[in-house]
Amino acid sequence: MKIKFCDLKAINKQYGIDTSVFDEVLDTGNYLLGKQTEQFESNITKFLSNEDKTGYTITCANGTDALILSLKAVDISIGDEVITVANTAYPTISAILNVGATPKFIDIDPQTLLMDINQLELILSPKTKAIMIVHLYGNMVAVELVKDLLRKVNREDIIIIEDVAQAFGSKINGCSAGTLSDLAAFSFYPTKNLGALGDAGAVYTTNDEYAKKIRALKHYGMTGLCLHYHQGINSRIDELQAAVLNQKIKLISSVVQKKELLYDRYQKGLRGSPYEMVMQTKNAHPHWHLLVIMARSGKIRDDLRQWLSQCGIETLIHYSYTVANLKFLASDQMAHLPQTLEASERILSLPFNIALQESDIDYIVDCIKRFD
Repeated sequence: MKIKFCDLKAINKQYGIDTSVFDEVLDTGNYLLGKQTEQFESNITKFLSNEDKTGYTITCANGTDALILSLKAVDISIGDEVITVANTAYPTISAILNVGATPKFIDIDPQTLLMDINQLELILSPKTKAIMIVHLYGNMVAVELVKDLLRKVNREDIIIIEDVAQAFGSKINGCSAGTLSDLAAFSFYPTKNLGALGDAGAVYTTNDEYAKKIRALKHYGMTGLCLHYHQGINSRIDELQAAVLNQKIKLISSVVQKKELLYDRYQKGLRGSPYEMVMQTKNAHPHWHLLVIMARSGKIRDDLRQWLSQCGIETLIHYSYTVANLKFLASDQMAHLPQTLEASERILSLPFNIALQESDIDYIVDCIKRFD
């Protein structure tokens, strides 16, 4: 039996995408900044907004650009520090470096693997201009607790940016990921719960000034025909990707329902085993993107991974490195990140997508139990 970690062909078959929309887009002759993009931005805004607060969605080329645009919108640049975690995909750090700022790493909670808010006050400095909160695997950081701490220490000037690349649709205390901060960056990379057939991203904000600036920044800094008021970039979603996403967003509830079914199957199957599933945040309702377990040690994790490969099961590690260790950062911060380092040695991501059946999960769990 062979089980791929992520079979995009099989996953996209589950959606039954109406490919006639591709011909419709081709016939319009308008392949950028057209009606499909406008509709998708409207769909995201409706999905995230509530009766009390309506925001703005600005699409862009990918999730990395969404982070860069968010930082640029609030003038984060050389000399500024941005607090974030080191157990994240490199694009989180790449965005900070691309605007000339310095990443300041905070350790994680050993059970949720999310930012340890209790350590935040200790690493705040006069140079801290932003906190980039990473909602990892679909689970959510308690953003309101971060805000409470900033109020307590009189640092409400610090900008909060949510990296929602892995948590589209997740909620905490009834509020959607991306709606609790000054700005939020989304990725619609093909593997996501809401994924395009190529790269795509978006920024969401309730601040109209930020929204106007980002809309200009993504289009060469233009606010009118050849009127360049900002040092912008070229970052646009194309109409074909927007058309696909407009279809997929209608099915997001069924996607989440299927993944919750698979998640519960894993949870029941692994109950009582020596492998811990990542704990969800209190009062959170994650739309799980990845299914991550933790072995008792790095050696056990590596041996288990090799055994599962022999069983025909593909696994990955998110993430086997910590970005604070990257040589070109010349960072000495790893000594202050013991939980981050330990997690990187113990975690293992199992197959978890809507193309899988409960019988596939049963087989994976059975293989894990036979390893022990």
